[in-house]
Amino acid sequence: MADSNTILSVSNLRISFGGQQKFIAVDDISFSIEKGRTLAIVGESGSGKSLTALSLMGLLPTNAHVSGKIELRTKEGVFDINENTSWNTIRGEKMGMVFQEPMSSLNPVMTIGRQLTETILQHRHLNEKQAKALAINWLVKVQLPQPEKIYERYPHQLSGGQKQRV
Repeated sequence: MADSNTILSVSNLRISFGGQQKFIAVDDISFSIEKGRTLAIVGESGSGKSLTALSLMGLLPTNAHVSGKIELRTKEGVFDINENTSWNTIRGEKMGMVFQEPMSSLNPVMTIGRQLTETILQHRHLNEKQAKALAINWLVKVQLPQPEKIYERYPHQLSGGQKQRV
């Protein structure tokens, strides 16, 4: 990773499935993302967009064969994701993923606040009160109305757009 502004670099990523007759789902994709920038991966259904994103998070199925290089720059240095076996040090703390369908990401039997604070407590050294304050601050940042009330609600009590922002 040559440029210090680059926070994510993907080089020659290839994802395939199968044994001798391999199905190549992603073939030789490369990109980088600079700090403060956004990258959109677009394509037809089945073109490998989701597999590419899942590979960045270490969430591919166990039968996937991955080659190429994926590097993530953090305050602590550069992680070679291909070699990192401790995904908990990256996933949720350094990198996150927002899935297209919010109801598949939110637990229907837990309040929004509980879900946010659990995640915060797992990845930050904060107490419950501090985690709640941070969670409400996040709800403010994504411009949800009445964030304290949203914090207490269950996913089914929010609109689709509100769930996506959570």
